[in-house]
Order: sequence, then structure tokens, then C-alpha cells
Amino acid sequence: SEAVISTVLMLVGDNSRIVATDAAEKLTQINKALPPDVFAEPVYNRSKLVNATISTVEKNLTEGALLVIVVLFLLLGNIRAALITAAVIP
Repeated sequence: SEAVISTVLMLVGDNSRIVATDAAEKLTQINKALPPDVFAEPVYNRSKLVNATISTVEKNLTEGALLVIVVLFLLLGNIRAALITAAVIP
């Protein structure tokens, strides 16, 4: 069997999630236009990596914010003062 490999390139500064989604949609359109015995399938979809990275960043930011609030509470001795001080950080 024969195979052809293609690569989708992203311009610098583009949103990788949007590019990956657009490439997947275009591949679906291309598959509809191909003969019945020919098909195109993705080998690597970068959107999974992007989503995993975003999830990790969200988790780290949440844990960091909670840690800051706990440390501020321990130093200030007042949860209200700790929350107000932590709210200024972002």
C-alpha cells in the first residue's frame, strides 16, 4: 500500500488550538472529495497537547493561589485580610 505524509505549518503568533481545529475540519472536507478507496487520517493532532498544557497551567495557577492565600493567612492571622491581599496579586 502507498502512503503520502503531509504537514500543516502554523504561522508565528497564530493560535495553535484554532490552527489544529481548522486543519482537522479541512481534512474532513478533503476525505469527502477523495475516491472511496483513498482516505486521509491525522497521525498527530497537536490540539491534545495544547489542551493538556492549558489544563496543567490552570491546575498550577489554582494551587499557587491557594498556597499564597494560606501563607498570607498564616502571616496576617486574618482570612479576610489574606483574601483581600491575594485578590490584588493578579
